[in-house]
Amino acid sequence: MEQATVRQPNTGKNIFPSRTFHLYVESFIFIAYYTQPWNWGNCMARDKFHEEVRTALQGEGWAITDDPLYLKVGRIPVHIDLGAEKLIGAEKEGQKIAVEVKTFGIASFITALHEAVGKYLIYREALKLVDSSRVLFLAMPADIYDAFGDEPLVKAVFTKHEFKIILYEPDTEKIKSWIK
Repeated sequence: MEQATVRQPNTGKNIFPSRTFHLYVESFIFIAYYTQPWNWGNCMARDKFHEEVRTALQGEGWAITDDPLYLKVGRIPVHIDLGAEKLIGAEKEGQKIAVEVKTFGIASFITALHEAVGKYLIYREALKLVDSSRVLFLAMPADIYDAFGDEPLVKAVFTKHEFKIILYEPDTEKIKSWIK
């Protein structure tokens, strides 16, 4: 790709250094390409225990309807890890959920918590705007919740923001409990 040079009239000076302008153009192309609906899946990385949570949900009778669940809120694409539905009795419609899977597998728990809380709050608002029939859950490993769930900061955040949580066992691919 050729690097462009933009010069101010009559001064001969670059207003954008070539590399900066080049990165700007590359970023624009990336954003333009990846915000198209047919490319939404190309820029997502799945969490380490994505398949384990999917299997655990199916084991409890949930039908996975979306993997991932794509939403578009205005011009902003949103990707929630899983969409699922469970039929209730003979009804045609049942309970619908969206599940954001988190492993908390990085060295800093507070950094992982920050990411999980931020995503949860944004995704919950997105669901309210475009798919209010779904309830959002944060899926996290049971051992992480057991280790940190009683910490005052974690408890305060989860309580204040009314988190709905699925505690899963990655080794057995089972759901330990639902916290609503």
